[in-house]
Amino acid sequence: MVNEQSKRKSVIKDSLFQISAFDASDGNDSVDPNDVYTTILKIPGIDNLLKTMNDSEMDDEKVKDMIKPIIDIHSAECKFYNNLAPIFDVPVPKVFNTLEWIIGKQDGCIHMEDLSQKGKVLSFFDGINLTQIKNVIRHLAHMHKNVLDTDETIWQGKYPPNPVGLDNFLDMLIPTIDIFYEKCKRKGLLCFKRAVTKWVPEVCKILIRCERAVVILKGQQELDVLYAFKSIFKKLGKIIRNKSFYQYGFNNDEIKLKSVIIHGDLHLGNIMWEINKNGEVQNDIAAFIDWQIMYEGSPMNDLARFLAMCGSGVIRRQAEEFAIDFYLECLLKEFGGDASKVPYTREQLKMSYDYVFVCHIVFIISAAIFFFADVKEPERSIRDAYWDSSELKIFAACEDAIRLLENEMKDIFEKFNN
Repeated sequence: MVNEQSKRKSVIKDSLFQISAFDASDGNDSVDPNDVYTTILKIPGIDNLLKTMNDSEMDDEKVKDMIKPIIDIHSAECKFYNNLAPIFDVPVPKVFNTLEWIIGKQDGCIHMEDLSQKGKVLSFFDGINLTQIKNVIRHLAHMHKNVLDTDETIWQGKYPPNPVGLDNFLDMLIPTIDIFYEKCKRKGLLCFKRAVTKWVPEVCKILIRCERAVVILKGQQELDVLYAFKSIFKKLGKIIRNKSFYQYGFNNDEIKLKSVIIHGDLHLGNIMWEINKNGEVQNDIAAFIDWQIMYEGSPMNDLARFLAMCGSGVIRRQAEEFAIDFYLECLLKEFGGDASKVPYTREQLKMSYDYVFVCHIVFIISAAIFFFADVKEPERSIRDAYWDSSELKIFAACEDAIRLLENEMKDIFEKFNN
């Protein structure tokens, strides 16, 4: 129940206009005039982008080119809330109305509930735990079961991946690899590949050989010590800059996985976690938000992105020990224990997960650059800790990507490492 007068005042206060309003109390004087109603109007636009451009850059065709992809993703999110959200049956914001963006006729808008009192998003630098990961997997399995159970004519082929959009996005992300390398602290630090008990008094000398160092121990034993990111980017530098690899990894048809609708951008900024009365984040999910780039793809795309982007190296590696088996267990339960309805094998899912995980190296790197730029923490030591945590997350992900490319994905490495 909302007091119409107070709602109208808050609308005017925020300089919005042409808003329809009605008295939800239907004239009931028992409504407290001090009640506060908050809501979200999600309005797409390019105003901030235009502010960064000078007049010579703002010709009509260029502005139109800038607007089109924004219109497309707004339209996709409207379609999600109108057509797919009821099918998915996962926590999402309640949407009251959507308006398509039609240039020259009307601005686009999504009117949705305000969840700020019920949930909170975490940042790229925050930690998650294994219980939270399991809760995400349960929701993914529930969502995928509902998609697989739905008449395919409702969704199949209607939300295809966007290869042109991916290429354009990669054009923005790939340059951050060099930015990260210049900024990182571990480009020339020695990183031991295995621990040596009480090694310090045993070291006679360190020899530098090409891109690695060799610690010579008493007794002529040698221990390889890799330069951290210098060595890593020498191995990964070509493949993570190869846009053809991403098209292959995200849309691999050879695995022959039955596709589902996926979120497409599942990171901590797009997951609202429930909060308690003190505002503290809990393990349950309040809502998955921002569905602008949802598309048809592998059920592992969201899981690989979520673990790669959201977990520390330790948490991600721990989760990978059970994640795929747990997903299959949850999916089987969703189908009432009928294994014949589960269209995937573990081997298929693991292969798909590995491909998509390696594709996310550049996404983790770019996230570290973009999100660190927005850190407002004044304390230098805390800012340094944020950056250090991102370096360690990236280092662990790169190590695991190299292991996959040198073993299970060796043929892919040879094909795209040029």
